[in-house]
Amino acid sequence: MLKIWTSNNRSHFNMIKVKVWHEWKFSSTGIKPLQPKWVTTTNTQAYMPDQKTTIANLFLAGTHTKTQAQVWSIEGAVESGRRAAKAIDGRVKVLDQYIPPWISALSRVDDMLYSIKAPQLIDSIGVTMIILTLLYCSLIKAPCGR
Repeated sequence: MLKIWTSNNRSHFNMIKVKVWHEWKFSSTGIKPLQPKWVTTTNTQAYMPDQKTTIANLFLAGTHTKTQAQVWSIEGAVESGRRAAKAIDGRVKVLDQYIPPWISALSRVDDMLYSIKAPQLIDSIGVTMIILTLLYCSLIKAPCGR
């Protein structure tokens, strides 16, 4: 049995230990996820359901559905809710996100790096800059960073 204290720490109530989901850890200090953050990767997008299903009058909404935001966040949940509402009533407006072409290109490069298990684009650029700096310093035989 867990003793749960109220926010003012003056009173408490007992809670029978119940495992709701195996991903969450319940303790007297609070509820904590075993994974601090869920993320959508290039591998999960294909498996996410649309808001409209093949079952009549069944619509889905939440960050676990396909959105343009492509993140597990409040923004993804809100967009998904609006897309579900649009599937129910076509008069609902959902504004598509503007994604500049250069962002799309960088995203494709990042997806390619992910597929070969390489670091993300920004990490790859950082590592490349360090390597080039070290090569430059060794070629001119000058101390770098001093």
